[in-house]
Amino acid sequence: MSSMPNAAIVRDPERLFAPAEVDVTRRADGCILLRSPQALRPYPRAIGDYLVQWADRTPDRPFLCQRGADGSWLRLTYGEARREAVRLGGWLLSLGAGPERPVAILSENSIRHGLLALAAMHVGIPCMPISPAYSIRPCCSPATPVPHRTCGHSASAMCARASRSRRSERRLHE
Repeated sequence: MSSMPNAAIVRDPERLFAPAEVDVTRRADGCILLRSPQALRPYPRAIGDYLVQWADRTPDRPFLCQRGADGSWLRLTYGEARREAVRLGGWLLSLGAGPERPVAILSENSIRHGLLALAAMHVGIPCMPISPAYSIRPCCSPATPVPHRTCGHSASAMCARASRSRRSERRLHE
């Protein structure tokens, strides 16, 4: 995608960031308005477009990594992440999630949490991460598009559910 930065631009901070210019307007009511005089440059439709770009360019390059229980590194490549984000995004849409029914992700930071958030954003579903330390049980609310049985499960549990057969998904709705 031509509107996204490439490796040469990323290495040149002068081209990566807009000039530090601000137009200031002080209104009689005390408000101060700040505006950039720079025209808005082209930008991707969604953050998932960056995932698609880098999965096309470097499908085998590590994208998300975390330590496993035994201390070894668990790695997910750009190509694997794109496949999983598309699959999980479809699963979220099949559950009725969408712009009017956002997804709350109650999970510790993990690869699966990242995948679930990317999947939601890739298909246009607003998502909000909630740290388990700040969660309130029960977590279900009108903003939660998934069945009540899913509430309280981690992103890992939700990703595992998404990978099961259609028969298992039907049982999830019961």
